[in-house]
Order: sequence, then C-alpha cells, then structure tokens
Amino acid sequence: MISMQASAQKSDEVILLKQQIDSLQQRLDETNYVRIPKQDFEKNLQNSVEKAVSDSIFKWIGFLALLIGLVGGFIGAYFKNQIQEQVSANLKAVTDMIDNFKSSEAEINNKQDEKLKELRNEFAELKKAQEKFISDSETHINKKINQTLSIMWDDIADSKMRIAEGKEFKGKELIDEITSLLDNKTIEMRKEKRVALIDTLMRCYYYTPPMDENFKQMIKLLRRYESVTELTLKPETYANAAIALINNYEYYGTKEDRETCLDCCDKSLDRLPDYGLPYAIKLEVAMIDFKKAFDDKDKNAAIENTRRVFNDIKNNQSRALCHEIISRLDIDSEVPYLKEYIDNLELLFADNLLELRERVCSDIVERNFLDDETYKDVFYKILDDSLMKTPDINGEWVPYKIIQNGSEVQNEQFSAILTFNECEYKMSSNEWDEKGLVHFLPYSKVGAINFYREEGTKYVMSHNCIFKVEENNQLMLCFGNSIEKRPDEFSSTPSNQNILVIYNIAA
Repeated sequence: MISMQASAQKSDEVILLKQQIDSLQQRLDETNYVRIPKQDFEKNLQNSVEKAVSDSIFKWIGFLALLIGLVGGFIGAYFKNQIQEQVSANLKAVTDMIDNFKSSEAEINNKQDEKLKELRNEFAELKKAQEKFISDSETHINKKINQTLSIMWDDIADSKMRIAEGKEFKGKELIDEITSLLDNKTIEMRKEKRVALIDTLMRCYYYTPPMDENFKQMIKLLRRYESVTELTLKPETYANAAIALINNYEYYGTKEDRETCLDCCDKSLDRLPDYGLPYAIKLEVAMIDFKKAFDDKDKNAAIENTRRVFNDIKNNQSRALCHEIISRLDIDSEVPYLKEYIDNLELLFADNLLELRERVCSDIVERNFLDDETYKDVFYKILDDSLMKTPDINGEWVPYKIIQNGSEVQNEQFSAILTFNECEYKMSSNEWDEKGLVHFLPYSKVGAINFYREEGTKYVMSHNCIFKVEENNQLMLCFGNSIEKRPDEFSSTPSNQNILVIYNIAA
C-alpha cells in the first residue's frame, strides 16, 4: 500500500512540474530574456530541474519518513502495549510459577533440613556411642592392666615390708629400696599398700642409725605425704613422726617442733582413739615443757596439760590403751635423754601412773592373757615395780580382830591366816586354802592391794582392798563389799558394809 501511494505521488509531481515549466515559458518575453548559450542554458535548466525535483523528492521523503515514523510509532506503541501485556501476563505466570517453585523448594528444603538434622543427631548419637564404647573399652582394658600391675606391685610392696620386718626395720639398703619404690611415678599401687609402705619406711628411719639424721628424714617423709589428699596415713605413721619431732623439741626447744609433734599425736588418735603411744608422747612433751619452763606460770601450765592428758586416758575405756602407754614409758625410760622426764612423771604423777598400771594388770587377768609371754612379762614387771615401793610385809599374818557392819564378828573367810611372799599370797584355814597373786598399789593417800585368786589355769579378781602397817607391827586391811568398789577409808559401818581385819605378824 505504501508503494502504491508513492507511485501516485510521483506521477502527480511530474504533472505539476510540467505545468510549472509551461507557466515559466509563457511569462518569458523578450524583455526579460537573456540570451545564453544553449549548452549553458540546458545545463542550468537541467540543474534547476534536478534541484527542484530533488527538493521535492526530499520533502516527500521526509514527509513519508515522518508519516512512517508516526505510523511506526503507533504500531510500535500498539505492539508494545500488546507485548507488555503479554510479557506482564507471562511474567506473572512465571512469577507465580517461581513462587510456587520457591514454596515447593522451601518445603523440600525444610524436609531436607529436618532429615539432615535427624541424620546429624543419629550420627552424633552414633559417634557418642562409639566414643563411649571406645572409652569404656579402653577403661576396661586399662583397668584390667592396672589391676594386674597393681597386684604385681602390691606383691612387691608386701615383699619389701616382710623383708623390712624380718630385718627389724634396720638398714640403709631397706630405706633406699623403699624410697625408690615410692618415688617411682609409673607404679600403679593400691593406696592401702602405698600407705603401709610409707609407714614401713618411717619405721626404718626410726630404727636405723644415725638417729639424728633419720629423725629429720622422718619429718620430711611425713610432710611430703601428709599433703597428698587421696592418702590417709596410718596412725602409727603419725606416732612415729611424733617421736622424731619430740626428739627435735627436746634437743632444740623449737616451738614449731612441739606443736607439730602434738598435732601428729592428735591426728594419730583421730584415726585410732585407743592408741596408747600418742598419749605417752603427750605426757613426755608436757614433762619437757615443765623442765624448759621460764617461770612458775609455764610450769603450772605444763602440770595442767599433764593432768588433762591423764583425764583423757581415764575417760577412754579401751583395754589396750593403758598397756601401750606403760610399755612406751618403760621403753623411753631406758633412753638417756628421756629418762629424766619419765622420772619426773613418776614423781609428780605417781598415783595417775599407778591407776594405769592397775588397769593393765586387771585387764590381763580378766582376759586371761597370762599365757601370753608378752603380757605375762608386763604383768610381773608391774607387780615387781610396785613391790619395790611398798613396805616389806612378807610373812604370815594372823587375824586379831574382824569388824563387819561396825561390830566385831567371827567370819570364817577372813579368819584364815594370810601369808605374803613377794607377789604371791595365800589364805589358809583348817578347812580351805586360797592362793594367788597380789598387786600392791602404794598410792600416796592410802596403800591398796588387789588379790587375784588362782582358779585352775587362770586368775580372777577376788578382793579389792586398802592396807596400812601400824607402828605396833599390826597390819590393817579393809575389804570392800564388792570387787568393783575399793574402800576409801579404814572403817566398817552398816552403811558402807566394809569388812575391817586387823592382823598380827606370826611369831
């Protein structure tokens, strides 16, 4: 259609040009005419025609271009709107599709995340179970290995302790071997065995010369292992350390050694309340305090501390306690630098020590321990020591007067002749005899006697009495109404029910 319009326009233009040419030719006349060569005229005419045609063509081309541009613009706008609408529709469809896809994708991702989370949790649980299995397996294996090694090292420790005991804990080689065993960090040993080994080493230090140097090593050993929280040292270990510390205190007079010594005694008693050795050491420390006292105030403090120790012993009903205390004091009385302190204790607290010895002998008799050579030796030593401090009353004593419930009576049992022969006694009458052992107790207020009657192969307490020897060589005995209670005075009344017997020495 555009081509046909262009052809029609071109034909109209040619007609119009011809009309213009005819009009120009009519208006030309001679007066306006300028003669020019034909060649130039034709040339100028041609140029003018070409220019006019060219201008007309360009005008129409411009018009056509404008028209084409407008039409194209309308067409473009139309198609643009159509395209935009189509694109918008497609874009909306695509957007909806993308949104649906995103929603689906998010849902899928959430499911995947949940599944991954489940897988991670399962993996974590599996890993934890695996680690626990490995750990338990390693622990079980290590436990078995350690148990095996521990048994082996325990046997070695037992062997070392048996050897030490067999050598009476004497020898520097023993000290070195046990020290090396304790210092080895790679050794797996039960705590109980390690504690026992430490105690053995402490004993080796105590019994192996030179004593002064080893006492220092004992203190170092205690301070080294006392700070180990998982170890609870034996009461004997603390007691032996206290022995070393009392030695230092006696020699140097250092307050720190004194306090540490008493602290070791207390810790030993905390672990074994009826252990006699710490009590004996406390008594010795008090006597050292008494000797080293600056003034009467310090001396009185030492005396008071000693009384407190004896009171603690009195309130402790352990049967083994007094035996261990007396045995320790007897041992230390043979040590030159300790003897004077034991002698002071015997001088200042004779009655308290007699009470302890009486408890020892009564316990040995009651428990029938006289068949045991160790207890038998202790028993007879106590009886002999007491006899040395008692007036000589060996011989036969004939009853002169018997008073019961305040009145003189004839009592068959107490009418027998009483014979003393050192630590033995005998009561004899026409119809019966009684014999046994006698324990003289020379208490400061009034002397006492315990009679232990022989019954077959054992002895039993038969009488618990007090005695005194009169100036006229008469012997006065006051028997209590039971063996549990000793009379506190020489009297016989209906209220106290004591029996007072006066003897004359046989001619």
